[in-house]
Amino acid sequence: MHAVFLDYKTVDAGDLGLESIRAVLPEIKVYPYSTEAEVLDRIQGIEVAIANKIEFDSKVFDYAKKLKLICVTATGTNNIDLDSAEKAGVTICNIRDYCTESVTQHVLLSILSLSHSYFDYMHSIQRANGKKAVASVCSNTPLKSFQEKNWE
Repeated sequence: MHAVFLDYKTVDAGDLGLESIRAVLPEIKVYPYSTEAEVLDRIQGIEVAIANKIEFDSKVFDYAKKLKLICVTATGTNNIDLDSAEKAGVTICNIRDYCTESVTQHVLLSILSLSHSYFDYMHSIQRANGKKAVASVCSNTPLKSFQEKNWE
């Protein structure tokens, strides 16, 4: 089965491997990024396309006659003309439970950072550059208590 990953670098920060994909699609061609013109060239004769940010409009479906499956490496499918995909008989798969744990972690980090004026605190320390004691820097950044907060 001929496959292509059109924008691998949009999901890989250097910590991902392609072993599991290559186990299923050994002949997959992987591109770090693809321009709109390159997409049309690269999907010619392809049955499976994997992408994150690539837009698949009606022109793509008119051009890629062998395309049967698009795997979106994101939660949404707003970058795909779903009506054109259905008319062309192309199945669309996306990642529904993507990043649940990391989003939770990010929310907690944001709550703590904002409630403790973390960024103001760090900027104060950088501006002080060793000239003031940390205690005097800390007194300029009020802390907010979580006690009696409503988290609904």
